[in-house]
Formats: sequence, C-alpha cells, structure tokens
Amino acid sequence: MPAPVRAGAAVAGAVNRLPAASLAEVVDRAALQTCIDRKYLVSIDRFAELIARLTPGRRCRSTVNAGSRTSRCTSIPPTC
Repeated sequence: MPAPVRAGAAVAGAVNRLPAASLAEVVDRAALQTCIDRKYLVSIDRFAELIARLTPGRRCRSTVNAGSRTSRCTSIPPTC
C-alpha cells in the first residue's frame, strides 16, 4: 500500500475515536486566545501511539470541518 494512503487511513482511524468538535466551536473557543502553533513531523506509528494515549471526551477532541476530520495543511510564512 502506498505511504500516503496508509498514512491517511492511520490518521483517520486515530482521530475518529475522539468526540467531534465543529470548526465553528473551535473558532469560538479560541477567539480570545493568541495562537502560535507548532507542527511536528512524526511517524505514522508514533502518531497512532500518541493519539491512543488521549482520553476521549475530557479535553481531547477532533476538529471536524466540512464533514472531515483530516485535511492537508499549507504553512504560511510568518509576517513579523
């Protein structure tokens, strides 16, 4: 199986065990926060291991945007 397909299935399987949070809900909760996010590159196996450690429903949820829990990300260079 090609790596992108395997990775997509692994990510989807991992995040689907968490309760959903709509994008509107995430934006609403984050409205008063300043966000500087960091992205980390990890192996598929390590990602699945990290997600498995989360406790669904407590503080861990998966963002749903347009019916999907996964998406591709494009970084925008900082302007400051």
